[in-house]
Amino acid sequence: MTAIFFDIDDTLYSRMDLLLEAAVETTSVEKLTDESFMKVFYEKSDINFPLVENGTITAFESNIWRYEETLKELGIPYSPGDGKRFAERYTYLQEHIRLSGKMISMFDELKKIKSFVPCILSNGESEHQWKKYNELGLSRWIDRRHVIISGDYGISKPDKRIFDIAAKCVDPLCTEIWIAGDSYKHDIEGAKKALWNTLWFNRGSKTVYAPAADITVSDEESFCSACIEIADSNNKSY
Repeated sequence: MTAIFFDIDDTLYSRMDLLLEAAVETTSVEKLTDESFMKVFYEKSDINFPLVENGTITAFESNIWRYEETLKELGIPYSPGDGKRFAERYTYLQEHIRLSGKMISMFDELKKIKSFVPCILSNGESEHQWKKYNELGLSRWIDRRHVIISGDYGISKPDKRIFDIAAKCVDPLCTEIWIAGDSYKHDIEGAKKALWNTLWFNRGSKTVYAPAADITVSDEESFCSACIEIADSNNKSY
């Protein structure tokens, strides 16, 4: 039996696209460089993520801070209230997230494969991430018993303990456990500490030395194909 634990953000849908759309609509600069904005924004995310996870600040407050701090570091001017407008627009976009046609087809195919268990392992504040689970319609394929949200445990990826907790939620007969995620640091390096197999979805083809990844893909089509191959124990070609 094989299990794949899917990350949610920037794996099952492109959070980056939503962030950039909200940022472009909010900033007073005509052209925002995607790569530089996202690099700094995610760095700021790592700084205050623990505060969101433990409930010290809300995800909405975090988005205001991350946006304003990113523009400040990039030397991009912003007006009072821009951070709030960005957070409101990003929240709206997140409330309307959908799986792509490729992802839906992948999950439909995975559902046909015997001895396969689809799961979720996602970092984030509990209510926020469970809302995404519902918005994306993941209950159609993934049982809530197999969903692990870091905010429910106070432990987040790449901490080996959250991977150990996740492993216990699948059948003891499960002999292969995989992580499928976009963050090399949190998903791939974290899973390797727990001796899991790893599928790295390198969205944007970031140049990263990735020795821990068993499989690396950079687009949705390749990601979906790899997941189906992994799940199908009779047709493994990797």
